[in-house]
Amino acid sequence: MKPHQIESWVLNIVDRVKRNEPIEDFRVELKSEWIDSEKAARRIAGHANAARGTSVLWLIGVDEKKGITGAKYEDLANWYTQVQTSFDGLAPRFTDLNIPVDGKTVVALLFETNRAPFVVKNPMFGKAGGGPVQLEVPWREGTSIRSATRADLLRLLSPLETLSEIEHNFKKEVLALESELKSKEQEAEMRNDATAFLKAKREYDRKLELAKQLRDLEIARLEENLE
Repeated sequence: MKPHQIESWVLNIVDRVKRNEPIEDFRVELKSEWIDSEKAARRIAGHANAARGTSVLWLIGVDEKKGITGAKYEDLANWYTQVQTSFDGLAPRFTDLNIPVDGKTVVALLFETNRAPFVVKNPMFGKAGGGPVQLEVPWREGTSIRSATRADLLRLLSPLETLSEIEHNFKKEVLALESELKSKEQEAEMRNDATAFLKAKREYDRKLELAKQLRDLEIARLEENLE
């Protein structure tokens, strides 16, 4: 997702908060301030795991009840460095964006989730009364975080491979269409036939739209099977 798309998404959410409308998008998490790194790691992992490959958006400096509280953008580097230490191995990659709103700063974090599952360390492991569990695969349900069940893990792991195949096939189709268009463009230039190129471009646009529709249909069918 490009920066202007992220910013547009953020501003739409901000408008809803200002109108006191509920934020019903499961992909979004609002925080009035930077939260404890261990707590954040578990919530980020749970959110990313449950997203099944879809990017999730965290907004720091926005609260559904308090409105725009603002956040210090310079705190991000230190905060996420600490968050990463609570992960077992890989933590989600993210794109960050500093967005001014009403004289305050909202920090947007768009997390990639296609490397799931994400596993976090139990901060109580090895301590008195900490129990035997060293690692956890968190899962977000509603607005709460719990441990993933076997069924959750099956839903998580199976669709990611299938989604990857759908996207791979779509990209192959796009590359083939671009190659075909380039070839016809060269032929049109050799014949100095602008009309032929315009016709080829319209055909390319038509086929590309069909490929997009087919990809979206396959993803929708996949999601229906996961319900």
